[in-house]
Amino acid sequence: PLTDLARRIVAESRAAKSFLAFSEFSRFESKREGGLTVLTWRDLRFATQRMDGFFCEVKVDDDGRIVAERIVF
Repeated sequence: PLTDLARRIVAESRAAKSFLAFSEFSRFESKREGGLTVLTWRDLRFATQRMDGFFCEVKVDDDGRIVAERIVF
């Protein structure tokens, strides 16, 4: 399930909005990496073919600011 932070990032992140508009079957993951929260959405249609692509990643600092965002296809 999406966290409150993830819901806000979906509304604010250009990468997340674009990826989720494309992805019909997304899976959400969240983890801590250093001092950042890393939010990742993967398109499950492509998960069995390659895990190094078809995902969106948004890194957020402890103040809730987006510090990096990317889509990998």
